Amino acid sequence: MLNITIYVTSTCRYSQRALKLLDSISVRYNKIVVDTLEHWEEMEENTGRSTVPQVYVDKCYIGGFDDLADLERKGRLRTILKRA
Repeated sequence: MLNITIYVTSTCRYSQRALKLLDSISVRYNKIVVDTLEHWEEMEENTGRSTVPQVYVDKCYIGGFDDLADLERKGRLRTILKRA
């Protein structure tokens, strides 16, 4: 089983849209909220990236909301994530 992880903030509209998209295809994921500076810095240290949302499948970076939406438009997102 694949492990899906998404880093988000509670105030980012792209984070909320990414969560809604993942929910719409009924996949399980681990949501990590990085609303505090401590959590944000931990995310940057762990991922090397400083934007949200960040979606990973088995520690492989998939992208942010625009990337997820593009994969969905191309019919590839469900194939990638349904293995999870």
